[in-house]
Amino acid sequence: LGVDAGFFKDKLHAYVDFFWEDRKDILVSNASTLSAVTSLPSGYVNEGRVKNHGFEVTLNWEQKIGDFRYSISPNFAFVRNEIIEMLEVPPMYEYLSRTGLPVGQRFGYDLFEFYEAGETEKRYEAMYGKPMPDQNVALKNGDAVYVDLNDDQIIDQNDQKPLGYTDVPEITYSVNFNFQWKGLDFTMLWIGADHVSRQLNGYFRDQFGSTNTSALTQWVADNSWTEDNTDAILPRISFENRVHNNRDSQAWVVNSRYVRLKNLELGYTFTPKKSSAFFNYIRVYASGNNLLTFADFKGNDPEAPGSGLDYGMRYPMTRLFNIGAQFNF
Repeated sequence: LGVDAGFFKDKLHAYVDFFWEDRKDILVSNASTLSAVTSLPSGYVNEGRVKNHGFEVTLNWEQKIGDFRYSISPNFAFVRNEIIEMLEVPPMYEYLSRTGLPVGQRFGYDLFEFYEAGETEKRYEAMYGKPMPDQNVALKNGDAVYVDLNDDQIIDQNDQKPLGYTDVPEITYSVNFNFQWKGLDFTMLWIGADHVSRQLNGYFRDQFGSTNTSALTQWVADNSWTEDNTDAILPRISFENRVHNNRDSQAWVVNSRYVRLKNLELGYTFTPKKSSAFFNYIRVYASGNNLLTFADFKGNDPEAPGSGLDYGMRYPMTRLFNIGAQFNF
């Protein structure tokens, strides 16, 4: 459903779109419905159902005042989906269910804090009214401590819950500015996203690599727990408890919201007198791309996904500067 309207003698245009989608008969695996003792191979059946809804709003204000002309165009979009049916066997605990959550929702352990001998136990019991559960490893300061969600004093797969958002942002927005005054012109584009997370894998989580022969990224070194950095967001770097600390948890899911100055350009157009003109006009300009980025996550490009063959590790976003001239005959 869309609306396109103009106001103030068409100085302001508004474009509003709403959408609802209910997609059924999506292919999903039937592996979870097969008996543990069976000769039947798993396959795919048309039993999935996902609902999507969202909206997008674009405004454009354009006006001329004497020799000055300008336009401002903001855009905002929101989209959310929900799994209605995925052929899921009802889990033992409701918080383990994928049904009702977005496609691609991550699960992991509920991180309480990084261990501090003698103090973490007190804080855990004060918070939950029960002794801190056995973490199945010999904890040392800086190791991850997980919450026992089902109160069985055992940390296992039943203590996982939804973590953060998905790789696909629910909210995207932008604003584009254009200004012209006589021969001077200026454009600027800002973009951004919110309600998006990425899961740190690969180079971020597997410190030194699977064979302990890889380099350690500077961002991981700076943000891992040490005795001098007890407010770190990542657990201590440890070979002995690496498997425990590297479990899927809040420590490895980061907020990927960002605001970026995507493009900026400044130019000036020279228009010679027609009686002696060899050119119709000459325009000189300077521009830049990816000039500024404001983001919570500083380890890599916040737009990079947290999954895929590269584990979200992208070559750093390149900042480009250009100067040039355009000649029109």
